[in-house]
Amino acid sequence: MRQTRILSLALGVVLSVMTWPSPAAADPIVITGGSLAVFSQIDLPTFRLCTRPDCSVVTSADSVFQGVLGTNAQELFNAGQLVTPFGAGGAITPSTGLLTEVVNGTTYQAILTGSLIGTAAPFVAPPPSGPSFSITTPYTMQGHISGFADPFQRVALFSVDVTGSGTETISGQTFGSGVPADYFAREYLAVFAPTPEPATVLLLATGIVAMLWRCRFRELFLSCLQFGPPGFLSIRDRLAGFR
Repeated sequence: MRQTRILSLALGVVLSVMTWPSPAAADPIVITGGSLAVFSQIDLPTFRLCTRPDCSVVTSADSVFQGVLGTNAQELFNAGQLVTPFGAGGAITPSTGLLTEVVNGTTYQAILTGSLIGTAAPFVAPPPSGPSFSITTPYTMQGHISGFADPFQRVALFSVDVTGSGTETISGQTFGSGVPADYFAREYLAVFAPTPEPATVLLLATGIVAMLWRCRFRELFLSCLQFGPPGFLSIRDRLAGFR
């Protein structure tokens, strides 16, 4: 009997440990301002990202990251080709000195590391129309940023996930002869913008559906009046005037 109780107690402890809720992971910081740029001949482009459209305005809940990317890129493609462009972003190169970083309202002097992975939506390249070109496409980014108080990355200050969306503009030059290709892309600029909240999108969709349903109901009602008695003619004409 005693062994049975001990076994039951041990089993209960094991089940409690297995079912104990783990701490929830922090939500990623949503980037809604700033930009990322990658070029074909500039190896260490700087960036500035923030959680509001204007990165110069910082409140007690904002985040602002500034650092250096260790990436460059270029592409050749032709007219009519389905192009999957390089997404601005890449590995973060530690700066040579401490930079001012703001994370959820807290200011640090830190050296950043991590990566920012950008994805630009594919597009079909149009026929060239001049010596240079600029094509804009939707863009999303996900990444991780860590901050350290020393260049040896021994004293960690923060570590956060980031996400954001906006548009990316791909620009460069064209070749009239088509050799080696119609387009030579050498600049990729991603600009972040606020994303509508799900509740706002749902409210907008509900309003559109209601408007469509109202128009459909009104058309059906007016068509039914066409088959009614002659006395309904004036009513039908009045209602038609409100369409």
